Amino acid sequence: MFYRLFHLRYIAIRGNFTVLPSLFRNFLYLQTLILRNDDTHTSSSILEIKEDIWKPLQLRQLHSDLPVKLPPPPTPTSNSPTSCLQTLCKVTPDICKKTVKACHLRKLGIEGQLALLLGKSTKGRGFDSFQELRCVEKLKLLNNDFSEELHLPPHFFSLQKNTEKVNFVKYKGRIGSPRKEVLASSKSCTLSGQETWDASNRPFQSLTHLALISCYDLKALPHELSDLPYLSEMKLNRTFQAVSSAIEIKRKKLQRQGPESNIKFNLIILPPPSSTN
Repeated sequence: MFYRLFHLRYIAIRGNFTVLPSLFRNFLYLQTLILRNDDTHTSSSILEIKEDIWKPLQLRQLHSDLPVKLPPPPTPTSNSPTSCLQTLCKVTPDICKKTVKACHLRKLGIEGQLALLLGKSTKGRGFDSFQELRCVEKLKLLNNDFSEELHLPPHFFSLQKNTEKVNFVKYKGRIGSPRKEVLASSKSCTLSGQETWDASNRPFQSLTHLALISCYDLKALPHELSDLPYLSEMKLNRTFQAVSSAIEIKRKKLQRQGPESNIKFNLIILPPPSSTN
């Protein structure tokens, strides 16, 4: 009976499941699909969605607490309708290797073995099929495998002109030139698990908020951050070794600000240091 409710536009499902049946192709008017798994012991599991999920062309929002393994989309043709997807969060990395006609996508979350996309063996070609995604505003990459160092290809971020918020979670590697390019247009950035950071101040001109979470091995922040004109808040959470450099960046920024400046700078350190600096 449920699958005969053809005009449903919003579906939220909660339970213990790892496969979404292909009968969801019946909901041609579906706009929002929310999937929640109650099994707390499936942290390494994925949710598989059958191929007919591409038929509801009005689908705009797809949310899942488990990474979703999507099937290959139909082979696009010149007359193929464009997907209305605006939120795809979260999916497995292999979807980025497929041609997806989702040029309206604004929020994208990817979780899994990111080496499939960003490892050295990909030679920077992992995101090639996403060249039509020019509207992405929020991007979250969550890596659950540290067997290989990751590198973000410059050609991918050169397409993300509208990206306002970027989160890198459980990322092991260095912030080098590829990472600079994403921050060039981003206003907010969160780094988690970062080890080293080599940076120049020029690519970060639009950055307003920076958060670092559990970057235990990060010894210092680049002093060029004090030159960023719009940086108004920096938050360090369990990033103990970089606290001294963050305090020095705050001192320099406040020293350079004129009395009429309306851009304030706020430094948040968690847990708070035992003594006031």
